[in-house]
Amino acid sequence: MRKGNANCKDCGEPWHKDGPETAGSFAPNPLGLYDMNGSVWEWVADCWHNSYQGAPTDGHAWDTPSCNMRVIRGGSWREGGSYMLSATRFKYSASVRQSQDGFRVVKDLK
Repeated sequence: MRKGNANCKDCGEPWHKDGPETAGSFAPNPLGLYDMNGSVWEWVADCWHNSYQGAPTDGHAWDTPSCNMRVIRGGSWREGGSYMLSATRFKYSASVRQSQDGFRVVKDLK
């Protein structure tokens, strides 16, 4: 993560140690997507699996009935730049609520 591209501990200014930065505060990534890393960990629809063996190959979420452990990605303002990769993932109980966890709302413009 280059300095000034995300809201995280060692990502440069702006950095707000008490909470996420306002959406759209940083330039979009090469795909035109904003805020993919930093600010808040992103809850995703995937259930936690220890590896990608058996994962869907068509882009669908890897969901399982009665799944209790979900995946979070992308780091938050509380972590350093080494966590700011979209590939960084951790498991959290679906019942956990923390200020550094959130989700992404998207709209297909096509």
